[in-house]
Amino acid sequence: TGEGVYTTVVQLQNNGGADNNFRFFTSDGDWASGRNYPWYQDAGYTIDASFENAMDGDSNFAFVGTTGTYFLTIDDNNLVITLE
Repeated sequence: TGEGVYTTVVQLQNNGGADNNFRFFTSDGDWASGRNYPWYQDAGYTIDASFENAMDGDSNFAFVGTTGTYFLTIDDNNLVITLE
C-alpha cells in the first residue's frame, strides 16, 4: 500500500494446533526467503498479540486469536505487524 507497508485481507483460523502456523516469504517460490516469528522479533518489530512463536521447530507464527477475516499490515518503516 506504500513504500515498505504491505497489507492484505486474510482468513485466519485457530484450531489449537499446527494448522494455525505460518511464515512470510519475500520472494514467491523461494523457500530461503522465509521470515519466521523470531526474524521479526529480532529485528525489533512490535507483533500483534494474536500471534505467538509457534515453537514448532521452524519458529513459525502461530495465530492464537479468534478465527475470522482480518486486515493484516506489515509496516517495515515503523516495525509493526498488526491485525484489524
